[in-house]
This record gives sequence, structure tokens and C-alpha cells, in this order.
Amino acid sequence: MRLVAKRHRPLLVMGDKVITCCRGKICSLDVDSGKSELITHLPVPKWKRALSYFRFFERLLRIEARTAVILDEEHILISMDGYSYCVNVKNGEMVREYSYRNSMSNPRRMCRIEGIDGFDDCIAYGEYLLNSKRTKPSGVFVRKLDKADWKMVFEFPAGKVRHIHSIIPSPKNNCVYILTGDLDNESGIWVAKDSFRTVYPMLIGSQMYRSGSLYETDDGLIYPTDTALEQNYVYFLKKCENNEWKSSIITEMDGSCVSSAQTADKVLISTTVEADESIRGWKSWINMKRGPGIKSDYAQLLSVDKKTLEAKTIIQFKKDFLPYKLFQYGHMKIYDMPSKRTVLVYPIGVKKYDGKLLKLEYNELG
Repeated sequence: MRLVAKRHRPLLVMGDKVITCCRGKICSLDVDSGKSELITHLPVPKWKRALSYFRFFERLLRIEARTAVILDEEHILISMDGYSYCVNVKNGEMVREYSYRNSMSNPRRMCRIEGIDGFDDCIAYGEYLLNSKRTKPSGVFVRKLDKADWKMVFEFPAGKVRHIHSIIPSPKNNCVYILTGDLDNESGIWVAKDSFRTVYPMLIGSQMYRSGSLYETDDGLIYPTDTALEQNYVYFLKKCENNEWKSSIITEMDGSCVSSAQTADKVLISTTVEADESIRGWKSWINMKRGPGIKSDYAQLLSVDKKTLEAKTIIQFKKDFLPYKLFQYGHMKIYDMPSKRTVLVYPIGVKKYDGKLLKLEYNELG
């Protein structure tokens, strides 16, 4: 494990470079030298940009883009503070192209759907609304790769799901998975076909189906759960002869999973040190009590072999002393960089390594 840079939160990998957020700026970072080049400034007021130089305020005020996705060789989409922005990484031009519906700051993830039968190539996201009273529907929105023509293509009715965690394209199964939460009846893995005209449940109705990521293998699917309510696991899903999916446990996790990635042969999972969801109101912001499903004060990086399903703990970092919700949960952002045969890890909310971009060689992944 080697330190690459400080305060460079990765957004995505573009070839040999990493696009990052750093002190109120979007930068292009060389992971070998640790040197960066300015692309543009984040779309925030000058006072926020000034405060972003201090990690304390950067975490407190969330002065970073939440998620990003590649449009083409010169353009990316970033999501921040209720809007999506198109950024030209060559000349730094930034255009605010879209605002989300009320009560949503950002989706958890934007994804690129490409080469799936029945789907036009597009960018998609699922709504991650506050929706604590379950009175609002949650929709799936898409735009073309070459045009900011965002439109809703599917909507779960109010009370069906609270959040859409992720949209996951499946080239192998020629479909798109929709991962939802949060209560038992709202948690599930849904299958979408025909450009979201057909959507049906694959597995729903339990915290064991509450997830934000899912990965294909030669024989099935791997996914980690994302719940603070009960024990978390990494599961393997395999299709039986009757076309039903059978779930089996690969390994227990000490916490929920909000960040993961994959290489050609590994699934990499960060556990999360998360607060107790039963504590609500203003107390939730300063709460330092772990949820019942969070078994440790350590954010751990797990590696799961796609063929053998062997799981190993690679590194772990202890949660720092700052309140969980107010200053972000303890976890790691993970990004594969195949051109360098390395994985980038960016710990958040942990002792000693918070805000430090680390590099692990493939041979360090177990």
C-alpha cells in the first residue's frame, strides 16, 4: 500500500488518469507522480470554496461531488447539491444541465448503460429521496450519451420503495438490475428489460436483499448487503434449473457496504461504520452509537475471488472521533485502475488515513 496524494477524492478513472475533487476543484491526477492538473472549480460559492481547504469543513458541508460517470473521451457528468453538470475535462468548461426533483440532493450512483439488448445506450440514475414518510414515488431517469434530454422511464409508486440505491447493467444476462431499500418490504433486486418498460422483482422483502452493488461472475452474481439494522453478509446468487435464484453466504461483514468495485477477478468491498438508524431528529446528527448491524469500529476492505468465492480482509481503518452522520460514516471509496494494475482506495471518516488516496497493487489483493 502506497500513499498517492492527500485530499484527492476520486470521482472516476479515465485511462491513465484519475479525475478527483480536491479543495474545491476538479483535477486530473497522475497516480505515479502524485501530480495534478486543474480542470475546473466546483460549482460552489467562493466562501464554500475557501472552507474546502480545511478537511473539517469539507466533510461537514459535503464540498465534493457525490458521483460521476464518463460520457465520452472529453466529457463527464458529475452530481452535486441537487444538480448534474457536464464537464469538459480538456478545457474545463462546465454546464449545469439538470436539476433533480425536490427532496433529493444526489443519486447514490449514475451509471452508463451500453450494449444491452432492448436498451438504448444512455446514462441512468435512480432517485434517492429523503422520503421518510414514504409519500413520494421513486423514479428511474435516463439521458442519451450525446444529449441532455433527461426523462423518467419508470416509477415505483409511493410506499413501494423508499430509495433506489443503484442501477446495474448486466451484459451477461441482457438486463438491468435495480437495487432498492430500505425496510424489509422495500428492499430488493429488480430486473428491468425493454428500456425499463418491463420491471419485475427478482428477490425482495428482506434486509438480505438490501444492497447498493452487484457483480457478475461466470456462475452467478456477488453482492454485499447494506443495512445498519442486522448482520451484513456478502452473498452469492446462482440460477437454478427452475430459473429461480438461490442465495448463499460467502462471508459475514462487520458493517454495511456503501462502496465497492471490481477487477477482472476480484470483487472489492468496503464495510461502513454506520450510525443507529433508530435514533432520529437532531440527535441523529451527533449520535455516536453504531447500528445493530455494525459490529466493529473499523472500516474494512474485503476481497472476494470471483471464481473460488474466497474472501479476505486486506486492510482496515478505525473510525475517527467525529459524529457519524454529521461528518460522514467511516468507509472507503474504491476504484479499479486496470491500466496500472492497481486499485485506488480513499478512506473517509477514519483515523490517520482520512482524505488520503492510497494505491494497492493487484498482488496485494489476496
